Amino acid sequence: EVLSKGPSSIKIDFPLIADEKAVVSKLYGMLHYPVSTTKDVRGVFIINPDNIVESTSFYPMNVGRNLEEILRTVRALQTAQANNMFTPANWIPGNDLLVPYFPYTKDELSEDPERFIEFYNIGNYLWYKKSQ
Repeated sequence: EVLSKGPSSIKIDFPLIADEKAVVSKLYGMLHYPVSTTKDVRGVFIINPDNIVESTSFYPMNVGRNLEEILRTVRALQTAQANNMFTPANWIPGNDLLVPYFPYTKDELSEDPERFIEFYNIGNYLWYKKSQ
């Protein structure tokens, strides 16, 4: 649980670290030499359970990070991975997902129009899967 200067605390269900001695930064090759300081930029790195960096965001020291956006990004990554789908811009949990490629041909759709219950399109190439 993280206390903030706002009216309430926020529960975070994933590990959060500070890397004051740059141990993790060095392990992931995130320090760019010959730069001698990391005080000018602050970064958020979202690393998946397979230790692959999934997302990076950088902020200047004088701009605070938006924890809601970080949480939204984690949820979007988890949802996209679990469903083999993409999340569209401004996606929030419960919204429909983008289909990376449409799994049915026009003939298959005409044979089984029930498939349109699960999918819909905007234009010729933008297909969505309805949220459960």
